[in-house]
Amino acid sequence: MVSEENAPVSSEAPVQTSWPCRLYGLDVSRGIAAFSVVFWHWQHFAYLNNKLPPEFDRSSQPLYSALAIVYEIGWKGVDYFFLLSGFIFFWLYQDKIRSRQVSSRNFFVQRFSRLYPLHLVTLLLVAFLQYIYSNLAGHPFVYSNNDAHHFFLNLLLASGWGLQNGYSFNAPAWSISVEVLVYAFFFIAARKSRSGITMPLLLAGVFFAVYGFTDSRVCWGSTMFFLGGGVFYTTLWISRKRESYTSMVFTATLLGWLLVFVNFHLYELAAHLPALGKLGYLVRKGYPGFFLFPLTISSVALLEIQKKASYKSIAWIGDITYSSYLIHFPLQIVAGILLIQMSLGSSFYLRSEFLVGFMVVLFALSLATYRYFEMPAQRWVRQKFMIR
Repeated sequence: MVSEENAPVSSEAPVQTSWPCRLYGLDVSRGIAAFSVVFWHWQHFAYLNNKLPPEFDRSSQPLYSALAIVYEIGWKGVDYFFLLSGFIFFWLYQDKIRSRQVSSRNFFVQRFSRLYPLHLVTLLLVAFLQYIYSNLAGHPFVYSNNDAHHFFLNLLLASGWGLQNGYSFNAPAWSISVEVLVYAFFFIAARKSRSGITMPLLLAGVFFAVYGFTDSRVCWGSTMFFLGGGVFYTTLWISRKRESYTSMVFTATLLGWLLVFVNFHLYELAAHLPALGKLGYLVRKGYPGFFLFPLTISSVALLEIQKKASYKSIAWIGDITYSSYLIHFPLQIVAGILLIQMSLGSSFYLRSEFLVGFMVVLFALSLATYRYFEMPAQRWVRQKFMIR
């Protein structure tokens, strides 16, 4: 979910001679994943007293015929974040950490400076906006666990560690809290192991096995992250020694997304999965994270490395990923307050012009936040606390 990881690699990084210093296509894909989560959360406007009513119909949401995929499974964008983070961190950081070019202090100051300033501001903003909304509506907007316990969990970036009683405050930040732990796991593993695909795939398997018993978000996020490391090493191998496999990756990716398009727009293929029993369940659960998303990340990277595709002109979409992800929920609360104040009715969110207007405002706010808050705050923290 971070954009500055796509920085020049070190002299020891294994991709320095064949890969560009930054893969803009990955930035763009991350931005698209972030906005898929935003569209998934459009259902927040349908909540009644903190619950989604049984009669809620996703197909009634604005522009559903064009946006069915993100309305139905947009939350899967979070899995894509974890996978992509793993890909980028193994690409840019593993060798630096193992060779002590990056100290533990500098690594975590970099992560803190990237994640915490905006997280803190949006946490306080949501607390304030929820107070206003609750006074108007008689209940919080969507998430109700806005007490002292959950505030401190959010303050400590621990809202997704299993200590919570449910979603709270700026709820999408749960994935940020999981990333913090995953970064710690990654740093320890990178410091202790050699470069190669064995370590990330082994850890992905271990975390996935533990997830099967615990249903822990931390274990699932770790599974996706280390699987992303495996995707990096596979892509590196293809880009260096097996360029003939590139067309196979592209073909599999296109077919994978074609199946998704057919399922949501032409014929519901997923309706037949229950008949397959456990196999069908595994396909439903594992198709995006273990097949489609890894192929997509590899394809986007290989397009830029081998085919010289250029995404630089639209890389700003990736730049605003983090701000759009953390800002969209407080912006929804503001919209909810305005709907009440202007007596526009609970079904106003179903109008396409409201959706378009919301997205335009979110784009503008995210871009301004990135330029005038995120980057200055990041520079200030790093200048203050990093060892040079």
